[in-house]
Amino acid sequence: MTPQRPKRPSEKTAQDLAQEAGFQLLVGQMRQARAAQARFAGRMAAVFTGAGIAAVYLFVSSLSK
Repeated sequence: MTPQRPKRPSEKTAQDLAQEAGFQLLVGQMRQARAAQARFAGRMAAVFTGAGIAAVYLFVSSLSK
């Protein structure tokens, strides 16, 4: 067997590159999921705010009659 020379830090094996690509894909998916959760939370806040304003408006308008 011939001794293997030590790898330089700039050399990456196909397995290293595949692992890094898989990690980057996972990070990208996590960011997309977090953005989707933030959009959903924003929409829910808008719905509840609108419902609250409508409820107050109906309550006040029923008092003025």
